[in-house]
Amino acid sequence: QLYDLAIAIRRFGSAIDWPFIEARLRAHRLHRPLQTYLLAAGYFFDTPWPLAARPDLASRVFLAQCLIGLLAPQVPMALAPLGNLRGALAWHRMRGLYGERMPLFGLRAAHAWHFVCKSRARVIAQRVFRTH
Repeated sequence: QLYDLAIAIRRFGSAIDWPFIEARLRAHRLHRPLQTYLLAAGYFFDTPWPLAARPDLASRVFLAQCLIGLLAPQVPMALAPLGNLRGALAWHRMRGLYGERMPLFGLRAAHAWHFVCKSRARVIAQRVFRTH
C-alpha cells in the first residue's frame, strides 16, 4: 500500500486534491494516521510531502514507534495492552456508541465500568493482553 501511495504521489501528486483529503480526514479525526502514512511513504520511498502543513509531533512519534516495532518486535508486544485500551476507548468508538450526551472522559469511564461489571476477569485479561 505504501508503494502504491508513493507511485500515486509521484505520478499524480499535483492533480490529487490534498486539501480536500486532509480536511475530510481531519473532520473524522483521522489526520494523524494520514500524516503518519505519508511520512512512512516518504521514509521508505522518498516521496515529497504533499500536504500544506508539516506533520505534527504525534504523527512523527507514531512513525518512530512503527519503525522500532520493525526492528524490535518485542517492543510492540509489550505495549499491546496500552494500545488495546486506547483502541477500546477511542474517541470515534465512544461517540458512535453513546453520542454527545456527556464529556469524552465520562463516556470512557462509563464504558470501562460497564465492561468490567459485565465481564469476567479472564475475558478482561484476554481483551487487554491480546496481541493479534
